[in-house]
Amino acid sequence: MNLVRLLTALFLFKTLGAWASDPAENIRKLPPPSESTQSWGLPPQELAQSLADAIGGGVSPEQYKSVLSALGKEATFARRGSKEAMIYATYSPAVVLVLNGRGATGSGILVTNTHILTNWHVVRWESYVSVFFKPKLEGGKPAQADLVLARVVKIDQVSDLAMLELSSPVRNVKPIDLGTLNEVRVGSDVHAIGHPLGESWTYTKGIVSQIRRSYAWSSSLGLQHQADVIQTQTPINPGNSGGPLLSDAGRLVGVNSFKSEGEGVNFAVSVDDVRRFYANTANRYAATVPTAPTPCTVRFGVRAWSQAVPGYLTLVDFDCDGIADGNYAEPSNPSVPITLSYFRNQLLVVMFYDSNRDGRWDYSYHYITGRVLPDLIGYHDDGTLRVSRFVYNPALPR
Repeated sequence: MNLVRLLTALFLFKTLGAWASDPAENIRKLPPPSESTQSWGLPPQELAQSLADAIGGGVSPEQYKSVLSALGKEATFARRGSKEAMIYATYSPAVVLVLNGRGATGSGILVTNTHILTNWHVVRWESYVSVFFKPKLEGGKPAQADLVLARVVKIDQVSDLAMLELSSPVRNVKPIDLGTLNEVRVGSDVHAIGHPLGESWTYTKGIVSQIRRSYAWSSSLGLQHQADVIQTQTPINPGNSGGPLLSDAGRLVGVNSFKSEGEGVNFAVSVDDVRRFYANTANRYAATVPTAPTPCTVRFGVRAWSQAVPGYLTLVDFDCDGIADGNYAEPSNPSVPITLSYFRNQLLVVMFYDSNRDGRWDYSYHYITGRVLPDLIGYHDDGTLRVSRFVYNPALPR
C-alpha cells in the first residue's frame, strides 16, 4: 500500500499556479543603491529536485510499468497519463522562469550545470537577467532562495536564440539533453513545459503538425527571423517562449518560440538550429538591429499629479496597445528624481530612476517575489532603459 501511495503522489502532482505579488509601497523611502554592492559570486542556491530524485532516481519507466501491472485494478487510476506525469516530474526542475529588466517573463532550459538556453526575444537587449528555479513544493510560489542571476553570453537574433551563464553551477538539477529531429515526425507526440500567461511550470502535450525548413517569420520587435522550425499543435502562449519542446524520450527537439494568430498553430525553433547556435563562436544579428525600445506615450496626455508631491504624471503604454500600463512622474521639486514605473495586473513590477534629472536612467528597482522592498537593483550604464547589470537588494535578508 505504501508503494501505491507513492505512485499516486507521483502521477497526481498538479502544475504550479500563478504566483501573486503584493502591491509595493513607500517607494520613495528607499535610499539610492550603493555601487559597492557585490553583484557576482552569489551564494549557491538550494534548488528543487524532481520526485524521481527524491526516491532515488533509479526507477526506469519499464520498472514503473511492471509494478503497475502487478498491482492490477488497484493502480488502474494511476496508469492513465503515467508517461506524461513522469516527463513533467523528471524535466520540469530544469525549466526556469526568466525575467528581463523590464519585468517581462519567459522560459529557459538548463542545458549544462552553468548554462541556460532561451529565446533572444525573452532577454532582448539585456546584459543580465534574473532566473527562478522551480520551488521545492509543487504549486508553491518562487522565493528569494530560488532566484539566481544570469549573464547573457551569446545571442542569435536570426534564429531567435540566446545563451545565459549562471553565476554559480547548479548541482541538484539534471540538465536536459539535446535530441535530434529524427526523434519526431508528423504525428509524433511532443511535450512542453513553461510559464504561459504567468501560469508558472505548466505542462502541455500535443502533436507535431509539420517540420518546416528555412522558415521565415517576423517579430513584433521589427526583426526578420529564419530557422528550421517544428510546427506543433501543442498549446503555446506568451511566457512559453524559450521553454523546451520534448520528445517522448525526454530529449530537447525544439525551443518553443512563437505562435500564429490561428488556433493551435505554434512553432518551436528546431534542435538543429540549437546545435548550429552552439557551434557559432560569435553573436549573429538580424539585418536591421533596432536600438533599445522606448515606451509609447498614451494619448491621454499629462495631468496634475498630487497636492502632496506637486508635479506631472504622464501615462505610458509599454507594449503599445493603447492601454496605459505605466507612468512617467516628473515632480516639481528639482531635487526629487524623475521616475518611470511599469505595472502588470495593477502591481508594480519595475521603477526606473533618473536621479539627477539629466534625461538618462541611472538605476531601477525590480519587484519579483511580492515583497514591499525590491528584490533586485538594476544599473543602467548607458542611460537607456536597458539594464547593464543586476545586484541583490542589500536591504533584504539572504
